[in-house]
This record gives sequence, structure tokens and C-alpha cells, in this order.
Amino acid sequence: LAACRATMRECQRLDTTAHVWRLGKRLVDGFRERARAEGVADHVRIIGFDCNPQIVCTQGDGRYWPELSMVFHEEVISHGVLIPWITITQSHGEAELARTLDAVQRGMKRARWALDAGTVATAFQGAPPKPVFRAYNYPEAAK
Repeated sequence: LAACRATMRECQRLDTTAHVWRLGKRLVDGFRERARAEGVADHVRIIGFDCNPQIVCTQGDGRYWPELSMVFHEEVISHGVLIPWITITQSHGEAELARTLDAVQRGMKRARWALDAGTVATAFQGAPPKPVFRAYNYPEAAK
């Protein structure tokens, strides 16, 4: 309980809530600006609240595109940023923002290349992810 109270006091002192929202807005705005510049804004998007956004890769009609997500994230991860869901903290600052925006722009360039080459389905290593909730995941009684 004491540790919780001390943490809450420190978050209030540092105004962590404002920091998280402010840095998150800069991340979201920078992401969208880069997606437009790379010509992938219709496919590589950032959604949600500025303080906790998510990256989604979609087909033209808005459906999730797991293969494009693999292409994008494989590149981003290769540059040291593990991201689809983003949890911004007090410890994140200018250096982390710059590194993240650089990595996502590289991921967008690779996505653009795969889209242009028509190789989205094969432009990554391994098999594409499958949805966790599929018809055969349910118990027999629920069918």
C-alpha cells in the first residue's frame, strides 16, 4: 500500500497523465503524417486514444490484413521496436519517440514495397498469424 501511495504521489508530482497524452498525440500525429507520406494511410493506421493507441493493418475495405501486419511489424521489430499496442509511460521521451517514428516509417516503406510488388502474402518470414477466435476453438456444447 505504501508503494502504491508513493507511486501515485510521484505521478501527480510529474503530471504523468499530461505527459502520456502529450507524447501520445505526437506519436499519433507523426505516425499518420508518415503513413500519408509513404502512401499507406489506407492500410497502415493508428487508432484509439492518444494515450494508448493501436496500430492496425487493413485491406481497402477496412478488414484486418494479417499478412500486411506481418510485413509491417517484422520490419519495425527488426529496428528494435516491438509494437502494435502502445503503452506510453513517464519513462518515454524524445529519444524513444524518434526511434519509434523512424522504425514505423521503415515498416511503412516495406509495406508500400510489398503492396506495389503484389507480394504481401509472401513478403515475411514464417506463416501469417491466424485469428485466436475461430469456429473450431469453441467447445462442442457451444456450437
